[in-house]
Amino acid sequence: MEIFYTPKHARVGDAIPFYDGNQFRIFYLKNWNPYFGSDRTNGWHMLTTRDHLHFEETATGIRGGTGSVIEVNGTYHLFYCVFERNPQRQYICHATSPDLKTWTDCPEDKFGPDESIYLLTDWRDPFVFPAPDGRGWWMLTSAQAQGSTSRRGCVGLCRSDDLHQWTCLPPFYAPEEYMAAYECPDLFFLNGWWYLIFSQSGNRFQTTYRMSRSLNGPWIRPDVDSFDGRAFYAAKTASDGQTRYL
Repeated sequence: MEIFYTPKHARVGDAIPFYDGNQFRIFYLKNWNPYFGSDRTNGWHMLTTRDHLHFEETATGIRGGTGSVIEVNGTYHLFYCVFERNPQRQYICHATSPDLKTWTDCPEDKFGPDESIYLLTDWRDPFVFPAPDGRGWWMLTSAQAQGSTSRRGCVGLCRSDDLHQWTCLPPFYAPEEYMAAYECPDLFFLNGWWYLIFSQSGNRFQTTYRMSRSLNGPWIRPDVDSFDGRAFYAAKTASDGQTRYL
């Protein structure tokens, strides 16, 4: 039993929790120490737990950055991001699985931001959930908005009817406060409030949140708007229907 899970020869980065009916699956980005043994497998790894104390780990074969996982009609969808250089670009990608063990990438679904709305250099950390109107799906992203201000950090928004083709929409949340992108966005409804969670490294390194009665805002910044302390970063949530964990 470990209070904090630590993989052998590696470190845990960017936990991506998902509740699969009767147990939690905590995906994470495996950050290997200088180690090149035969058991090294890069990319996303999945931890399975019922009690948050005992964990079983499985490699997914997906290589990329933070994202989210959902289940629709018996098929699991994993959304993640990749980074390219020369020129510097970021893209959102999609993979599917029938069992959370074997994943098939969908290279045709890879897409970047609409250049008329967002900068090309920040487009990552997709968080996918059912559209509020019950038709299709929404995706929140870590992004920077186009515009004259240098305070471009925002939570981007996309919409899809089928989880494969996405249309970029104006930012979901863009207060023009920070120059850096808002990372690892997460959204949920609890006790009459919508909570928007994100991490921001522009002037502090913390997981923060905003709250609103409506998805249309206004978004309230509480007096204490962070979870835990500095360096508690890139946190995301999941719920079993009774308790929500961060």
